[in-house]
Amino acid sequence: EPGVPRRPSQFAILEEGPFTSFTLEVEVKRYGKSLLLVWAYQDPAHFNYTHISVDDPAKQNVHNGVFHVFGGERVRISPLEGGPGPLVDKEWARVKMTWNAKTGEMVCYVNGKTSGALRAVDLSLKHGRIGLGSFNETGAFRNLKIKATPLAR
Repeated sequence: EPGVPRRPSQFAILEEGPFTSFTLEVEVKRYGKSLLLVWAYQDPAHFNYTHISVDDPAKQNVHNGVFHVFGGERVRISPLEGGPGPLVDKEWARVKMTWNAKTGEMVCYVNGKTSGALRAVDLSLKHGRIGLGSFNETGAFRNLKIKATPLAR
């Protein structure tokens, strides 16, 4: 829509949370080209997400990377490192993602491998909820496991 910032909105948010750190493990299967993992979710205009895809991030700069949404358009916060995307086929892939709000560090592994494109540091969001989905495609998720530290209230 004209005037609406470009950012994902097709994802489900876990009811539990918010969290200040977590390790998430899940199996994913893409039906299109990509899927995403949302973290540090505050509201529809404030969150981070990790976008995993079949595409090379150096050729498609809005795929295979870590992005920050803070009241406007998405902004890439991970390097544009080249190489094949981690979702090489439409089979199930194992994903592991860790985040620590104190250090701001997030690292995502797909089938045991990571890259600079799937690592980032963001200190602006200190806690939030977790979500799974896609930018504008469909996919499947199974065997979700989360070990997390809840926000102390």
